[in-house]
Amino acid sequence: MNDTNNSNNNTTRLIRPRVGVNNQPPRSSTTVATSPSFFNFDLVTLLAVFGWFFFNISIANVNKWIFSHHAFHYPVFVTTMHMVCSLFFSTISIRLGFSSLKPIGSWDKWRRKILPLAAVFCASVAAGNIALRYLFVSYAQMVTATTPLFTVIALRLLTTKSIRWEVYLAMIPIAGGVALSSWQEADLNWLGFFAAIFATALRAVKSVWQGILLSDDDDKFDALSLLYHMSPPSIVMLIAMTLFFEPAILLDWQTISSTLLSNFELVTWIFLSAVIAFFLNIMNFLVTKFTSAITLQVLGNVKVVLSIIVSVLIFQNSVPALSWVGCIITLLGVNWYSVISKS
Repeated sequence: MNDTNNSNNNTTRLIRPRVGVNNQPPRSSTTVATSPSFFNFDLVTLLAVFGWFFFNISIANVNKWIFSHHAFHYPVFVTTMHMVCSLFFSTISIRLGFSSLKPIGSWDKWRRKILPLAAVFCASVAAGNIALRYLFVSYAQMVTATTPLFTVIALRLLTTKSIRWEVYLAMIPIAGGVALSSWQEADLNWLGFFAAIFATALRAVKSVWQGILLSDDDDKFDALSLLYHMSPPSIVMLIAMTLFFEPAILLDWQTISSTLLSNFELVTWIFLSAVIAFFLNIMNFLVTKFTSAITLQVLGNVKVVLSIIVSVLIFQNSVPALSWVGCIITLLGVNWYSVISKS
């Protein structure tokens, strides 16, 4: 998983750089890799995209099985296990030579670049859990559908790139279609709503920030190195969040530990979820590196559509006609985004 030539070959057709005074480049030289065409991927990128889809849909259904079938209602604790597993497997992978560890270089660089990435990730988890405490999952999904638009805004604010107006327009059906898919079950709580908006904005910032670290000339971390560096601070923050949001883990630890020790199937599912999370983190970084932060979030909305289909096939739940209309609108928006990226 070392750096490949993909990021060098990518052209920025969706995002045009600003020109400085006297045609000199702007002060910041940060670049964010974008794909020359939304669907015109080489084989490695295509495998990363399919892997991202597979592991994303897999982890959603495995976690649903853990929380519903086994009634293990500790999502932050499970997320902590995800990061512990990611640190373990990234360390093993580096030791086995799958990637050479790229050093950070200095404490100041770690504080300015790695720590914010971990903090934004953990804050998005916290805000997401607050949102789910006050909102139905369907309504939270409607807000999450706006992530591509927030990503475009974050990219505009955090980098020296200007974005074509057609990209903003393409976000409307992409986000609106998924929102429509969940409309019939919507119920509003303002605290939950603002928490969901905050979590969505943080996910967008994380996507852009990791894109910078993976492609910027000063950094160019590979996927394994970036996951290795961000895992320890993430684990520390997630442990604190677990104790805050799920105090029963500590207060009733004997009961929970006996449940885990006596229920081998539950432990197996949690371990499987953690393994999937490791590969999903890697695919997340690779798709961002080989395409762009915007493309990653557009794919995220396509994932929602595929998740609805997979959920129907696995859990046999009924889906209203309006949801299918929303799915079609989303896919049409993605196709429009593809056409824009080719122009």
